[in-house]
Amino acid sequence: MITFHTQEYIEFLRDVTPTNLNMYSKEKLLSYNVGEDCSQTLLLTGLEAFITPKNSRHHARVLYIDIDVHHGDGVQEAFYLTDRVMTVSFHRYGNLFFPGTGDMFEVGVENGKYYSVNVPLKEGIDDDMYFSVFKSVITDVVQFYRPTAIVLQCGADSLGCDRLGVFNLSIRGHGSCVRFVKGLNIPLLVLGGGGYTVRNVARCWAYETAVLLGQEDVIPNELPYSEYIQYFSPDYTLHPDLTTKLDNANTRQVSPMFFKAPFE
Repeated sequence: MITFHTQEYIEFLRDVTPTNLNMYSKEKLLSYNVGEDCSQTLLLTGLEAFITPKNSRHHARVLYIDIDVHHGDGVQEAFYLTDRVMTVSFHRYGNLFFPGTGDMFEVGVENGKYYSVNVPLKEGIDDDMYFSVFKSVITDVVQFYRPTAIVLQCGADSLGCDRLGVFNLSIRGHGSCVRFVKGLNIPLLVLGGGGYTVRNVARCWAYETAVLLGQEDVIPNELPYSEYIQYFSPDYTLHPDLTTKLDNANTRQVSPMFFKAPFE
């Protein structure tokens, strides 16, 4: 842990509780990114969306899933030598696309061998193909690893029309991955990630919050009026067409090869 965090921060995480939070100054809490946007209670009733670190003989198996358009290189590196965390990243790979890592043969080493799964994709992948690959990979991973908790990183730069992204996913298509993971009924922590067309990031995460709450059929497509409404011009809806930016360079014939090796 101290490879990636200071000893002081680790000790803070070990010692802090809801009852002693007032012992820490506001400046100290802000330095640890603890503020008004960090909930002290579980807001999504019925959703097991947290992990409590405790000393125990039972070792949790955490599955980390990344649907950001960029390879999850930092998280992969952190757990590349261990089987305690299995990482799965779906990302654009090739032609010097940042960060340049995430080849399908990056599978981990030593105790972590075969606990890193990379699904390198070409530009322009659409909803149907992306979800087909996602569902197949995650189904096999869960069956193989049997995680006790899942962390899902929902980078919105895999949406179509993202300023830095190169995929053709719609907001509903992106959200279908969230819905599938939620449906596994495994304790789940959902995180944001990248996203460089901000109006679509807001749309995406609003929709996926509704998915997690089981309210996706209730939330209206027409955006409510607010002081920020002009930022969503020219389409004032939750689900604008984002799927026409790039041709799909992926083929169904080669997609299964991205995840076949680790499970043989």
